[in-house]
Amino acid sequence: MRSLALAAAIVFLTGCALTPASGAPPSPSPSAGGAGGTALNVPQDLTFIGKLPARWTAADVTCGPADGKGADSFSARLTALDSLGQKDALTVVVPSGYKGAGEYSVNATATLSVFTGGALIASSTPVLQTLFTVNPDLSSGTIDANLAQGADQQDAVEHIQGTWHCGK
Repeated sequence: MRSLALAAAIVFLTGCALTPASGAPPSPSPSAGGAGGTALNVPQDLTFIGKLPARWTAADVTCGPADGKGADSFSARLTALDSLGQKDALTVVVPSGYKGAGEYSVNATATLSVFTGGALIASSTPVLQTLFTVNPDLSSGTIDANLAQGADQQDAVEHIQGTWHCGK
């Protein structure tokens, strides 16, 4: 199972963000390096506890609107090595309702899968607690998520907690 790498797709539905004044457009999505695209070796402070333990202090990051979603979406993909030296990816997706700084935690789900190949490792459900925030700088925030494996979705096998950053 170690041939699997970590990719967490955290999907947050509407209703959790701070909302702009009526009629105001959504805030822009965070972007790597402030201009969209990919930033390399960006400082992180993420801890993975469970079957795939790791401590990420840096990651390659891609941030911006989520692929195939509307202007009110957000996606961040962080890629780094785990404690066994294997490349893992943590992908956070707010498919709609993204309005900038705030908390996106209602009906959050997460999926861990292989960085190369996409085989499922573990996933969360609305039953498992997931907390994702975006700071006022729109390029950093926090994550606190529990993920499970197999049929028993309440048996948490991975806990991800810490601070993420889109750019330097």
